[in-house]
Amino acid sequence: MTITWNDYLALPENGNRCEILDGEPVVSPAPTFCHQRALGQLHRLLLEQVDDAGLGTVMLRPFDVKLSDVDIVEPDIVVVLREHLRRLEPKYLDGPPDLAVEILSPGTARRDRGTKMERYRLFSIPEYWIVDAEARVLEQFVLADRDYRLSGRREISVAMHVADVRLDLGRVW
Repeated sequence: MTITWNDYLALPENGNRCEILDGEPVVSPAPTFCHQRALGQLHRLLLEQVDDAGLGTVMLRPFDVKLSDVDIVEPDIVVVLREHLRRLEPKYLDGPPDLAVEILSPGTARRDRGTKMERYRLFSIPEYWIVDAEARVLEQFVLADRDYRLSGRREISVAMHVADVRLDLGRVW
């Protein structure tokens, strides 16, 4: 059975993180301390560099991103640049963000590198970061010719390709 946007909206609020990937529901376990610490630090740094600079806005999960009627994702962090703010609805982002960030957890790592990365590529999210907080590395992928290419494995700093933003990763780890 394929789950659609309307089906998703009718799901009961039960505290679980639920996403829909190609019409299939996916529930994720609670994240680890290491995951949450990296999430908070990255969010703070992106707020300083994006929101405070007037370049756009940064949202922290839980916040739905509707890529299609059968693809509703909840990245750990999304960045929407000023020119795409019209995609923001009161309860969700209608379309792809400019940057999606996933922080690996034991229960999500395979999906973050597989199915979700493929959905992000298919819906043309220009930049995708996979953060391994335990290994203290950020993998930066940039969409080029409709495919993601690894721009680099960052341990010290990262510069967004889609905006003039540079983060000191030492403040994350």
